[in-house]
Amino acid sequence: MRIFRGVHPIDHYPWHPIPGQRDGHGNQRGELADVPTPRKAIAFYSEGNSQNREPVTAEYAARYLSRLTMLVEDPSVFGHQDEIEIAGTRYEIDGDPAEGDWRNGPFPVVNHLFGGELHLKRVG
Repeated sequence: MRIFRGVHPIDHYPWHPIPGQRDGHGNQRGELADVPTPRKAIAFYSEGNSQNREPVTAEYAARYLSRLTMLVEDPSVFGHQDEIEIAGTRYEIDGDPAEGDWRNGPFPVVNHLFGGELHLKRVG
């Protein structure tokens, strides 16, 4: 049982590697899924200046660079090259989702009650 439940619908586009294909730098090539996996987020809020009191609105998301933090029940189902769609706007996952997994904290008795956070960015 979790303390916080996901209530905001999102679409998760997992990235899948293409076996045997590498780019000029030796990095694995891959592609995003054509069909999203429906998931739910606990909450999302803007990153950046802590003095910023501006709510996350469509105008915020339409800016050239948008950064969000999204709280989820299980960050381990997301990969660092996946994409998330929130209300028709796509975001890239920025960084390793495992680093935001609050369930790895120092209190094993209660850690399972918490989820974690993902950092998202959109450049447009």
